Amino acid sequence: MSIEIRADIRLREQHCLYLIKHHNKAKAHNGGSAYHMKDSEKTKTYQAEWQLERLYPHIDEKMSKKETERYVRRICKSKFWSGYPVPRIEWMKDMGGRTRVSANATKHRIRFSPSGASKYVVLHELAHVAGYMNHGRGFRLMVLKLVSRFLGREVSASLKSLFKERGLKTSKIREPLEYEQWKERYVRLSESRSGFSG
Repeated sequence: MSIEIRADIRLREQHCLYLIKHHNKAKAHNGGSAYHMKDSEKTKTYQAEWQLERLYPHIDEKMSKKETERYVRRICKSKFWSGYPVPRIEWMKDMGGRTRVSANATKHRIRFSPSGASKYVVLHELAHVAGYMNHGRGFRLMVLKLVSRFLGREVSASLKSLFKERGLKTSKIREPLEYEQWKERYVRLSESRSGFSG
């Protein structure tokens, strides 16, 4: 077997590994972030959301338990939500002081603070219910859709800008490179690395 053929086989094996990694990354970020993924963008996402709530105080107004449950039901009955799970609503115990956690969610339930929740908190938790368990790209895409639909396009556009300011991406991961494109890039990068080291 010639050197060229062996080199091509090795490159094709590398391309296969690239495709596997790309598939796993795209599945996690576009299709629903998994529990096991590192939630490295959580703090920046929260910071953008807190700034949004300062810009639009009405989205942070606390609703009563009854109003919170009614708002969740309204969204879950909407055409937008069809195909997503309808969560069970639970309430945390009153610990006699201000609860640090306002809500948390799984794919099947949302637990709210006993004092109720704001509209934005409901939408944030519903994005988790939709299957985005951490605060990565897929989660942000879902939150933007929910905010646009239930709080308005202006609020959604502002949130998107706030994410962008913090370097948080809000677009789907691109399709993987075909072998020839990938090979050209791989060879170019290899040559530039060897140029720097030499």
